[in-house]
Amino acid sequence: MPPPGIPLASIYDDLKARAADGDAEAASRLYQELRQCARAHEQLRKLPRSASRLLYEDIAKLNADDLDKREQSLAEIEEGLGRARRDSDLCAGVSDDQLLFAPEALRAAQLGDTAASNCYVGGAMLNGKGLLDHPEWLAQYKNNALKLAQGAVTHGDWAMVDQLQIAYAQSFGAGLLGQVTGADPLKSYRYLKLRRLGATDKGNDYIDHQLARAAQALSATDVRAGDAWAQDAYQRYFSANPTYEPGRFEKMCDDD
Repeated sequence: MPPPGIPLASIYDDLKARAADGDAEAASRLYQELRQCARAHEQLRKLPRSASRLLYEDIAKLNADDLDKREQSLAEIEEGLGRARRDSDLCAGVSDDQLLFAPEALRAAQLGDTAASNCYVGGAMLNGKGLLDHPEWLAQYKNNALKLAQGAVTHGDWAMVDQLQIAYAQSFGAGLLGQVTGADPLKSYRYLKLRRLGATDKGNDYIDHQLARAAQALSATDVRAGDAWAQDAYQRYFSANPTYEPGRFEKMCDDD
């Protein structure tokens, strides 16, 4: 691998070719750096607007706590801008088309990058620019997302358990994956039960309430089958990572 800090434009073609040949490390490096560049580009567009809004607001009626929060927000914006400028320097020469990196995320996911897999299956990167020019990306998603999600579960990925449960339940946030899976109350129950097996005390009552509601839509036979499936999956795939932690998907897709 090229050392860190090399401008992406100078190594892009090499990383892309190596990823196409099955080099998992190159695929992950390309995905991560493209994502970092895309975020820097977006932050440089958004953060100055946020700063201007704060700087030009009327502070005469703000109390001491509000003023402290305002100063903290300005400091965070300045820190974010500094980080975005540094990242942007390493992204010089990367084209707008290259920053549309859904195919690179898919390749990294196919080669085992957990974070890339979660973010790709989450579908957010397909909701932005470029989709109208690349309708084939939707077909690629339809053909790959569920397989990636199911494979991630067999590697003990709790974040993907969350995504699959929400998709099968057709809950808020089901997104593109929910369109692939459709509604399936039994599979939703299975993943919810699996989540419960790994849950700590925090949030257990809420999960138990969800399970009770989900069970009402199933037969007793289906509930027993769902419980057995979840217990088997937990023992097979999550022995090395036995504790479910809420919000893992968001953390994997967090750029900070």
